[in-house]
Amino acid sequence: MICRQCDNQIFREYENYLNYKEHPTDKMIAQIALKNHMRFIGKRRFEISLYNNMKEEFSKKSARNHLLDGYIDDMLRVANLDLLEYIRDFKHCKKIIEKEWLNEHYLFYYEKLDYTVPIAFQGEVCLNFDFLGHPINDIYNKSKDYKLQTLHISIFPIESQSIIMLFTKNGNKRLRQFYKQYSSLEHKDKLSAINFIIFSLSEDVFMSKSLHDRFMENDSLKRVAGLTSIQFSEKNNISQEGLTEEFDLSKRNDIPNFLLMEN
Repeated sequence: MICRQCDNQIFREYENYLNYKEHPTDKMIAQIALKNHMRFIGKRRFEISLYNNMKEEFSKKSARNHLLDGYIDDMLRVANLDLLEYIRDFKHCKKIIEKEWLNEHYLFYYEKLDYTVPIAFQGEVCLNFDFLGHPINDIYNKSKDYKLQTLHISIFPIESQSIIMLFTKNGNKRLRQFYKQYSSLEHKDKLSAINFIIFSLSEDVFMSKSLHDRFMENDSLKRVAGLTSIQFSEKNNISQEGLTEEFDLSKRNDIPNFLLMEN
């Protein structure tokens, strides 16, 4: 999708820690979003390949499980729709960078901590609900007209400080109540919310070795880190209440907040 030499050129601003002495530019934010879209495209392509292989293997069996066949078809349909959307977002972000467009993303939280946190993260997550339990994204909506609205999160430990950013694509109206509610939280509670979101909705958190024992011994953290929305797809009747309970942001203080810790 992008050659290595082009990669070094396209992402050079946001990957240079010296540029975080000042507020991040629109171009840096677009570069972060572009890299996040690339990762999601890679993940979706892998999932599509996996589901196609499963479908091929199951088709060879004499006793077919029609429920399983239907489940795989549904997951393929959703994954392909997601892939098309991520490719569109990727192309749009690339154009933002090339044309140097402004105000294409809304950076609603930027924090520079005066210590180095023991975790790092860069990615986009799909929030199911806001802080009051109101739905943001229906991750099981199979309509080609329904667009998921994602949240980009960056946690960059840099020498003796840490940079934390939350932003979304401008025009993502379903996230507005979330970031208004988020803005009203106290500083520590904001960090707790970010900490909970990345552990419950992503598998890409990088942790310091010093956290290993704490992570292994904390049952609440292990449960939260083991959650993925996809596991609920295996149920015939998906309960909105069940999803709300599992991904309830009010549980954000039930797990250790690594963003308050110094590495």
